[in-house]
Amino acid sequence: MTDHTDRRHFARVAFTGDVTLTQAQQQWQGEVVDISLKGALIRLPKGCKLQTSAPIQLRLALADDTVIEMTTQLSHLEADMAGLACQQIDVESVAHLRRLVELNTGDPVAAEREVHKLGQPL
Repeated sequence: MTDHTDRRHFARVAFTGDVTLTQAQQQWQGEVVDISLKGALIRLPKGCKLQTSAPIQLRLALADDTVIEMTTQLSHLEADMAGLACQQIDVESVAHLRRLVELNTGDPVAAEREVHKLGQPL
């Protein structure tokens, strides 16, 4: 796992919402604490045991049947909080997530810059 104290390359926005995490044959309901175009911080339910090497499917349902889905990897784990790094995300989910970041930061130009950074190496 990587050190989560590194500099953030993408703006994280505080956002509270229920999230479904799926790994292998297990599924848990957690809560998003914050989210960005490159990952999320999740409050895990009691008994959730995420594997460090297996991908984790994240599904965040927003209002009006809008869904953000991404394949993530566990980047850090502290008590009941898990940092998940986005490994793969579809175009539709990127558009929804970009809009969420834009609405929460109030800066559409910055949100657009972040979308362009997605394809670049960090």
